[in-house]
Amino acid sequence: MNTIFKGGFIMHPHNMVVECHVSNCKHNYDNYCQAEKIEVITETGRMTNCSDDTYCSSFIPKDS
Repeated sequence: MNTIFKGGFIMHPHNMVVECHVSNCKHNYDNYCQAEKIEVITETGRMTNCSDDTYCSSFIPKDS
């Protein structure tokens, strides 16, 4: 898939803009995710019924 830039932000496939409110993530720019790839997984690796059981494995601390 090609990277699309719009207004300086990376547009993810299907022209999605991904908000991110994790201020210490390297990919966060003004509360928008700028990672080229986003992966959200569950704690167990299995199906879940609750968003609290999921997390963004693309997270990288800003100091890294």
